[in-house]
Amino acid sequence: MIHQRRARLLRRAYNSGAGLRQGAALCPFWPLSRMRRTGYAARRYGNRDGKMRKKAGLAVVLVSLLVAVPARPDAIGDGNICYEKFATADYKGAIRYCTSAIDSGELQDPDLIAALINRGVAHKSIGEYESAIADYTRALRIAPNDALLYQNRANALHEMGDDDAALEDIQKSIGLDPKSAGAWYVRGAIAEARGNRGDARKYYMTALGLDPENKVYREKILGNGSR
Repeated sequence: MIHQRRARLLRRAYNSGAGLRQGAALCPFWPLSRMRRTGYAARRYGNRDGKMRKKAGLAVVLVSLLVAVPARPDAIGDGNICYEKFATADYKGAIRYCTSAIDSGELQDPDLIAALINRGVAHKSIGEYESAIADYTRALRIAPNDALLYQNRANALHEMGDDDAALEDIQKSIGLDPKSAGAWYVRGAIAEARGNRGDARKYYMTALGLDPENKVYREKILGNGSR
């Protein structure tokens, strides 16, 4: 279960709209802990006890997982503070603490990937797209078949204006996980940026079909259809 303080921080972030802008809404931000790990860790270690909290495309994945050799407590603590800083829209603070956790050299691969994703999301939230892309690329060297990493990098590339590279990444992401609503949404955003409104609407509809409660996707379809 989510710690009560962390849950309050998440609700405060959701209510203030933190991370719910177009694009930012697509990127999960994950806490680190010896007992609560990322969806990547769950897939890698076969754990099926994952729980997901979602609002407008923002997903927080918490998974119970025992690890034989835990990371140094300070590294895990810095990673969790990074997560909480992001939840209160303190993106520079999030970057600072994630960097401390990453540079410690003590994180196991699943937590290192989570910290890189979290720092990448924070960089992207303040428009530092190149830094975000660098973090996703580093994580992909560890997990080269992770669909979410390709999705996040595609989203950052798209917002930076490099739609050719973004299209290549999002096609890889969809190939790895065709049921990812967020990936189809990014595919639609790329098509829309290229002036392909019909294709964009089709991809947005696919995203909404996979996540029918998502208000961001629904509003995007209505806006796209009215043009």
